[in-house]
Amino acid sequence: MTVHARVRLAAAVCMLALVLPAASRGQNPPRVELTLDAALRGKRLLYWLTSPGGRATEPRELAVQSTGAASAEVPAGFGPGSRLKLLDPATGLLARLPIDEEDRPNPAGLAGPNLLMNPDFGNGLDGWLLERGDPSVAAEVTVTTDGAALPPGVRGAVLRADVTRQGPLPWHVQFYQRGLTLKPSTAYTVVFWARASAPRPLSVVMNTDVGDGHGIGLDAKGISLTREWRRYRLPFTASRPVAEHCRLVFVLGDATGTVELAGVQLRAGTPARPSGPNLLRNPSFTAGDQHWSVVRGSEAARGKLEVASAGGPPGVAGGVASILIEAVGTLSWHVHLVQQGIALQDLAPYALEFWARADRQRTMEIDAAVDEEDDHHIGLECEIPLTTQWRRYEVVFTPSRVSPDRNRLAFLVGQAVGRVDLAGVSLRRAGEVAGADPPPAQITVSASDFRYVSGATMRVTYRGRPAHDVRATVHVPGPEGGPGEPRPVQRGLVTLDEVPLDTRFTITLSHDGREHSVLRTAERASPRVLAPVALRDELGEVPTTTAADEAAHPLIGVWEGRLRGGPVVRMTFNADGTGSVGAPAAQGRGAPTTPAANPFRWYLKPGSRTVVVAGQTYTWSIAADGVTLTLTDARGRSRVLRRR
Repeated sequence: MTVHARVRLAAAVCMLALVLPAASRGQNPPRVELTLDAALRGKRLLYWLTSPGGRATEPRELAVQSTGAASAEVPAGFGPGSRLKLLDPATGLLARLPIDEEDRPNPAGLAGPNLLMNPDFGNGLDGWLLERGDPSVAAEVTVTTDGAALPPGVRGAVLRADVTRQGPLPWHVQFYQRGLTLKPSTAYTVVFWARASAPRPLSVVMNTDVGDGHGIGLDAKGISLTREWRRYRLPFTASRPVAEHCRLVFVLGDATGTVELAGVQLRAGTPARPSGPNLLRNPSFTAGDQHWSVVRGSEAARGKLEVASAGGPPGVAGGVASILIEAVGTLSWHVHLVQQGIALQDLAPYALEFWARADRQRTMEIDAAVDEEDDHHIGLECEIPLTTQWRRYEVVFTPSRVSPDRNRLAFLVGQAVGRVDLAGVSLRRAGEVAGADPPPAQITVSASDFRYVSGATMRVTYRGRPAHDVRATVHVPGPEGGPGEPRPVQRGLVTLDEVPLDTRFTITLSHDGREHSVLRTAERASPRVLAPVALRDELGEVPTTTAADEAAHPLIGVWEGRLRGGPVVRMTFNADGTGSVGAPAAQGRGAPTTPAANPFRWYLKPGSRTVVVAGQTYTWSIAADGVTLTLTDARGRSRVLRRR
């Protein structure tokens, strides 16, 4: 069957049937759980979802239980930035509700938007790069949109990295996103799902992509992947980030084989508040300097520790540890305060909290490492600014390659001579690394959420006659506003979607290179009808309808609707009984001037509101506003279109 034949069959025969799209792949597609307040429970409501790219699902009727509970399925591809829209057809009022973790409170306790571009790989590899750091490396990345390959409840696609030949070093194969902006001394959490073709390690780091490429707080090495999907959370505190030059890197060169990633997030916040016992001994210095010591890393450096029983920040119990730096060496760690023998768990997030001040503005570094063999770092290396006033600090990190009970925490102060004071130090667990996917969005819907009007009409005249060949663009104020899609004025009428209720907005009318703007408000008493516009000469000579145009049958013209949740299509009914179906860009107003690739024939049955389109019979009705056409087939299924 040719493409044109398929279009004719789908558009001319099936487009008017009320067919709902099939369910998303997978046994349990994601859902949004709704609770409607009492004022909405007796209403007939329609719902659909829209993506940031303009795609939309087919409208469905919302099934509401007597308790006000309802749910809406979320198909694959409707991820960050998508909206659930609820329409009250009786009033034309519309609610636009966020459904994803970008815009709603995050069950994991994270805040703010996902900072990554294309985090669910729904747009392929956009925003992501594979780097091969050695000529010997053989590795490729692909994206699969097979919903069955995704972890349970995760939307988007799966990134598959195949490493067939390693390089000399693990970082010679790395998959990353760059160009990120993080704030210094701010907590973030990386969340992702991963699995591998065979058990293997994976490293996840964040660093800069300029200068020395230094790390900025996340250095999780040796994450153990298995053949099963597992969700990981890696909290860290950003240290010395460079605006627009931070990178999130998955180091893949530890082993050959396949690694799969899905549902990647980078958000501000931590998985949970610190809990459990303080893992430090003598954390408030009530036992003097016991379990703490100042270490000199070079012969030139000199420093000592003094502990006072009072003088700490208001409300903080215990004493104050003062590190006196009398001489410095060449490196910051040449004078540092350290506690050894700390028990930590690999890849379990921790929160370090303390109060600090200095005798002048300066920096202090914090470091965690093992106490044995190579003294390797375990994931905490950050720099914080100090002032002369007491200030509370919190640093979150995810240690990796720890020794079970032989780890150390150090405050590095060898950058300059002077005094640094510490008080109220604690090191506690900060949540779990892996866990179940967050539960569905729980949204409470009230009448006040219906703040927009769908299908508001405005009449436009020129010298007393209905205007033609004018375009209208709505400019909606607010963070979700901006200019909308230009709409044509046909037969003196324009229909506008999703204009705000009881809020002044701007409509710009344009014709022949000229523009004229008017202010309008959709009043609650009659929200679908906006005050008319009577043009004078603001747009020059504007075409208007003729008496023949006005006397034409109301079906004649261009009508627009959406086919099975797919692209918007336009139906044209011509006065000679011909018609066509096409994309909006393919047709202007009125009759086409070239043969249509997908034509149909239509005629009216005398003495009834019945129209035959491409051999199929429908009853037709046009609403009082003149812009809404309903075609109902013999089985009672209806399709609603709007005049364009």
